[in-house]
Amino acid sequence: MTPLRVSSSPWPGRTTARLASALLLALALAWGVAEPAAAQTFEIPWFTIDGGGAMFTTDGQPNGFELSGTIGQLDAGPTMTGGGFELVGGFWPGAAAAEPCIGDLNGDGVVELTDLAILLAGFGCTGGGCPGDIDGDGDTDLADLAIMLSAFGTTCG
Repeated sequence: MTPLRVSSSPWPGRTTARLASALLLALALAWGVAEPAAAQTFEIPWFTIDGGGAMFTTDGQPNGFELSGTIGQLDAGPTMTGGGFELVGGFWPGAAAAEPCIGDLNGDGVVELTDLAILLAGFGCTGGGCPGDIDGDGDTDLADLAIMLSAFGTTCG
């Protein structure tokens, strides 16, 4: 028969090393050493931005950041600010409109025989909306032909 052993230890069979480890862990938790660091909370508000145009901001520091986006609809709202930064909505200026190519009636960038044919087909037209009305006076006449001939052979950008 095997003798019955009775232990007064709360952790029967545990070694002193295990007990010491448990005690150190309990102390570490009590002092916050082993507790996970409290995470900082950040907030990033967001907005819908639709259409065309742009927004741009920078922190003004060398090697700092720049922020830009494209907007156009009214839901872009007023200037958005946060901390020391602001984001202003609006349209980026686009490319300037191309200069008109006087006499280029078909829009191919060259004043040539096709344009002259369009003018001659509408020659004598009055009452507005006339093909070949280069000077915009509502008819296609000799004044339009003179403008066409002075620009003939011109290549436009």
